[in-house]
Order: sequence, then C-alpha cells, then structure tokens
Amino acid sequence: MKNRVLLLFSLILFVSVSLSAQTLTFDAFEAKLHQAGSRAQILDARSEEEYTQNHLNGAVSFSVADQADFARKIQKLDKSAPVFIYSIANGRSGQLAKQLREAGFADVTEIPGGLSKWIGLGRPVESTVGSGLSLTDYQASLT
Repeated sequence: MKNRVLLLFSLILFVSVSLSAQTLTFDAFEAKLHQAGSRAQILDARSEEEYTQNHLNGAVSFSVADQADFARKIQKLDKSAPVFIYSIANGRSGQLAKQLREAGFADVTEIPGGLSKWIGLGRPVESTVGSGLSLTDYQASLT
C-alpha cells in the first residue's frame, strides 16, 4: 500500500513538473515564435474545414482526427526544428503535442490559450470568411 501511494505521488509530481515546464506566457510564446523565424513549423490541430476558415500565416493543417494522415504528415516535419501548435483552446493541440513528443520531437510549443486567445488579443490570421471585427471595433461596440 505504501508503495502504491509513493508511486502515485511520484507520478503526480512528474506530470505537474512536466506540464509546468512546457507552459509559456503569451508574450514568451510570441518571442519564441519570432526567434524561430523561418525554422518555425506551425501546425493547426483543428479540422480541415476550420483551418480553411482561418489560420495563422504559415500554418499547415494537421488534424489529430485522422491517424493515417498524421502518420503521413509527421514524416514531412523536421524533428530538429521548433514546432508550434494551436487549436481553439488547446484541447486538440494538446493531443498533437503529446503525439509529437512521443515521436521524438524535442521542441514542441502550444499557443497559450489557443487560437481563441490569439484572435482575442488582435493577432493576425488568414481568413476566408471576411475580416470580421478588429479588437478596437469590438471594444467600441461594447460602449
């Protein structure tokens, strides 16, 4: 019984340390993305339809829903280059990040808060559904 409790405590501690080591502030994320420059591999973990509607400049669609597609696309990535991943709020991107780390990718980073935070902070996206409201226009509409 003591061994199980000790094992459980060790596992919880390991997971919490691992997760906290991978969490960046939004500003730190942007700095890391900027520093990576053209080496950045930006992956959109949402569906192809969501990606088509809007995505980050330079991102490629990399849905976690299709394992055959995942296996094919992962072969095209450079394990030595930094990988930046996003989904709406980091659910699917968290799954993709885990799979990439398990496949040997050392530098995998998720957008803190996901695409919803990126857009909410007024950061640029490529869109096929129109420009929408700017952050300034949205804030003005509230008053």
